[in-house]
Amino acid sequence: MIPLRKGDNAFLTIDSLRSQTVQGFMSIIIVDTESRGAPWARNEGFFAVRTPLVLFSDADIHWAPDAVERLLGGIGGHALSYGSFLVDGQHSRVMEQWDPVKLQERNYISSMTLVRCDRFPGWDESLERHQDWDVWLTMAAAGCTGAYVGMLFETEARPGDISSSSNISIAESRKIIWRKHGL
Repeated sequence: MIPLRKGDNAFLTIDSLRSQTVQGFMSIIIVDTESRGAPWARNEGFFAVRTPLVLFSDADIHWAPDAVERLLGGIGGHALSYGSFLVDGQHSRVMEQWDPVKLQERNYISSMTLVRCDRFPGWDESLERHQDWDVWLTMAAAGCTGAYVGMLFETEARPGDISSSSNISIAESRKIIWRKHGL
């Protein structure tokens, strides 16, 4: 499931998905022609999913060739599987072990995550930032667990992309998430 802003393309992501060691999956691209935002596009794409699992991906992701294989292999009895990544060559700060207490302190799971559809609560379209953190906190509060599966992808920092457009600061967004989840 790939959200895409009108005028952008997902060639990088699609090409890296075509090169996966595991095949037989469908890519769903939702173009946000009315600037409703990534959460809206992800929800629209999710409604089209007819499988037990969904992989969320941004349009500027270069997936490692075995990323889907590792995500599938790691999910087991968990509700989600996730990994680390590089942004402009720098490693992300990802917890290598599921820890719901640490998750309450900071988001260590990206949107690029494999999720069981029957456990997925949906993206909160009212949030301007940290929609992924909100999803993971909601799932953790419902008793869900996740599995870390290693380095999965590379991307570049791109200000103003479909996932990061916001009129509020990161600090204010954290406060909104903490209030919403009673933290």
